[in-house]
Amino acid sequence: MNILMLFAPVFNKFGCDISHSLKEILNEDIKIHGLCTGGVGVVKQVREELGPIGGKLWDLNTEIELEFLKKDLVTDEEVLDILSENIEPGAFGRILTADRQIGVGLVSGGRVRFSPMVRYAISEPNIYPRRYVTNLIRFINDVLDEINPDAVFCYAVAGAPAVCLAELCSARSIPFLCPVSTRFGNRYIIDTDARGRLKPIEIAFNEAQKNNIDISPWIEQAKDELYKFQTRPEIPGYEIYNKKIRSKELLLPEIMKSIKRTCLYFASLLLRKNIKNIRKYPIIESWKKVDVILRRKTVDIFSPFSKQLPNERPFVYFPLHVDPEASTMVLSPMHTDQISVIEALSKSAPPDLDIIVKEHAPMLGLRPKGFYDRIKKLPRVTLLGPEYNGFELIRKSALTAVITGTAGWEAVRLKKPVIFIGDSPYLAIKEGIIHSPCLNDLPKKMIEALNLPLAKDDTLFVYISVILRESFEMDSGFLWGNYMGYSSEERDGISKVIAQNILHRIRS
Repeated sequence: MNILMLFAPVFNKFGCDISHSLKEILNEDIKIHGLCTGGVGVVKQVREELGPIGGKLWDLNTEIELEFLKKDLVTDEEVLDILSENIEPGAFGRILTADRQIGVGLVSGGRVRFSPMVRYAISEPNIYPRRYVTNLIRFINDVLDEINPDAVFCYAVAGAPAVCLAELCSARSIPFLCPVSTRFGNRYIIDTDARGRLKPIEIAFNEAQKNNIDISPWIEQAKDELYKFQTRPEIPGYEIYNKKIRSKELLLPEIMKSIKRTCLYFASLLLRKNIKNIRKYPIIESWKKVDVILRRKTVDIFSPFSKQLPNERPFVYFPLHVDPEASTMVLSPMHTDQISVIEALSKSAPPDLDIIVKEHAPMLGLRPKGFYDRIKKLPRVTLLGPEYNGFELIRKSALTAVITGTAGWEAVRLKKPVIFIGDSPYLAIKEGIIHSPCLNDLPKKMIEALNLPLAKDDTLFVYISVILRESFEMDSGFLWGNYMGYSSEERDGISKVIAQNILHRIRS
């Protein structure tokens, strides 16, 4: 069996552990090939960790990506030829939109980490983004030609390389697998859909509704989970993890760290002759982190948010997304400009409705200048800070509108009508949900949503049962935190669980 994995600094040891678990479970010949991002160090570590099961490794580091930017390595005709092979139209744009560096011009609601890639992308937006994506498509296509994998596994789909892999795998009918949060506690699934739409859950849900699969072992737990959420709702596990990370941000240590890095940088300039190899970008990013923490504290003092709901008028609740984020850039690439969506809601709502917009806590200090002012100037729109309880706003609202966010799933369970403007896995539930990807249709869709029959408990029992059946428990820190900070028993256990789920998806 040949499997291609996407490795990165945050996912090298974990990926290798999963690979060894795959070998142990299969008990047959297996080769793990790797597409490695993040530098030469990742390739070296992966090669050493994989040992005899390691196959071909490709180093997709910054230098190679800069070559994609600097040179026309491929003709437009060659790329058009690749993309014409049973690939859904718009793949080029989806690859471009998914990458916060080369697609930086498409990020309108947040900051992007400065890098050589970003510098090129903003300097000549008519040249470099097209050149990068064109060369990347040829590169990934050649990799797939060379090894013809039985499956591709990505730890996340959140950039151009991963989305490019997904698009080309789809054209070749190669299983593309990725761990995705179900937004239900700490439960994850190995998804077969690159846009995070929880495709195995959708398939099992449809079968369960026809009584073609047995969900009886999970139905009582599903009932308990739904009633518990409706009584005392809780945010998903990955959001709890993100809150823990933010709580560790301290201004003084970050300032001291930035001063230290700056001093070391200038010392290196004085002591080394070859200054081209001395990277200044970590220094820039270090001071930007200080700036973000300062801006967050400034927001606390000089708040741009309304202190209370404007009146007793019914309202549409719209929670802002983190930006840039895969939930919009990958799952809903046509709706990455959140202000345009809020503006459409303002124009479309019936005359008796206001629009309440709530900021997302991780984005404090990260919005571009003028972002909040633009929202506050829109008619019938009130901007609230992240301290407001999102569950209470859902309960008080006449309607919840989201692009793809978790709040839509929460609203369905809290028995409130929902409009999903972008794509979402929860569209599979059908009840209590309206899909309105075309903003022109919003006036009509909002009226439909307000008169919509809500999701029935029995339907939600089935859906939650299927989540429990198809998913597994995993702390988000395994993917996004310090993997080596977990015990060897914990690492071994989760690696085997993921390996078993990968093989299950390949065989099913």
